[in-house]
Amino acid sequence: MVMQTQLRFNICDLPDSFVPDDEVEDLEDQIKSKISPALLYACRYWANHLTMSAPLSDVLAGLSEFLSNRLLFWMEVMSLKKELLAGVEGLLRIKRWLTGSASLPPGLTLFAEDAINFYTSYAASPAPRCTPHIYISLLPLCPQSSSVYTHYWPRMQGLLDLRGSLMDQRSTAALATWNIGSEINSVAYSPDGSRVAVGCKDGSVSIRNAYDGTLLAGPLQGHTYQVRSVVFSGDGRLVASGSDDCTIRVWDVRSGSLVAGPFQGHADWVNSVSFSLDSTRIVSGSFDRTIRVWRATDGALLLGPLHGHTAGVNCVTVSPDGTLMASASDDKTIRLWHSHDGTPAASPLHGHTGRVNCVTFTPDGTRLVSGSDDYTVRSYT
Repeated sequence: MVMQTQLRFNICDLPDSFVPDDEVEDLEDQIKSKISPALLYACRYWANHLTMSAPLSDVLAGLSEFLSNRLLFWMEVMSLKKELLAGVEGLLRIKRWLTGSASLPPGLTLFAEDAINFYTSYAASPAPRCTPHIYISLLPLCPQSSSVYTHYWPRMQGLLDLRGSLMDQRSTAALATWNIGSEINSVAYSPDGSRVAVGCKDGSVSIRNAYDGTLLAGPLQGHTYQVRSVVFSGDGRLVASGSDDCTIRVWDVRSGSLVAGPFQGHADWVNSVSFSLDSTRIVSGSFDRTIRVWRATDGALLLGPLHGHTAGVNCVTVSPDGTLMASASDDKTIRLWHSHDGTPAASPLHGHTGRVNCVTFTPDGTRLVSGSDDYTVRSYT
């Protein structure tokens, strides 16, 4: 009800789209005056409350009404209050809730997905520096097949109208480039999609907001040579990094503090790291031709070194059910290992004629897909 009565177009009466928010005179006073604590709370937490409800017809109708009439006004508040990340998390929560619901109104799930695409395009772009560009820039560039465009464009006047086959077929694209300050060897998304871990050639690791590139933690220092691999734990709380200094380190995602490490034992570069399904173990593959399994909390060696490859190990991964590990090597083979004891689970997988750089399991765990210097991708069952 608060959002229904208080959200409106240009809620803080910003003068025009040519003045960045941080140059608007007395904007903070305007924000305090126009965005009440009750409205801010509602904007920040409405998705949490809604998804605690059963998807009854009146609840779904309320969501549809919000997306159709107040989405852009809500974005103004989230932008002005610098709560864009919370907004993305809320929309993703709504999408998951809808995915598990039956008997939805026609087009509601698609509208929610289009809203996420529109919102994240805004959050990832320079537009939040000047809130009116929700309307001035993002809406004209929105794919014309989008539910956001079809609902909001007819209400706008005086905006640039872009027409032609390119706009008709345009799909949403990321609008951000982040200058990290070093050459980048590895990136990883957090499980909830809100953060990106970046491993750099200068030995640093950083954690960034996935939507606007804001530095959330780091640069995290400790490695003495370049970082080859970064990976999030399944619960999203930890990041592991493997480096040319032959060590693995584990970092707290929120604080950036070193949780464990350096894990020492490899005799050469650590090319790849991967968490176990329950986030308690870390698997590492090294140029020293071995695989090791470590306890994530303190670096105790649980399995290994596992021998078999005759050249450097480029990639390690764990199956979705956690029972198998796979490794890819310069020796042109892929090997499977039992996670519980490190014994071989199958004969080496042959076929590639060049070094194998990457390997991954399909989501159902029934197949492996690998990529090689021989220009081929292979699938194994």
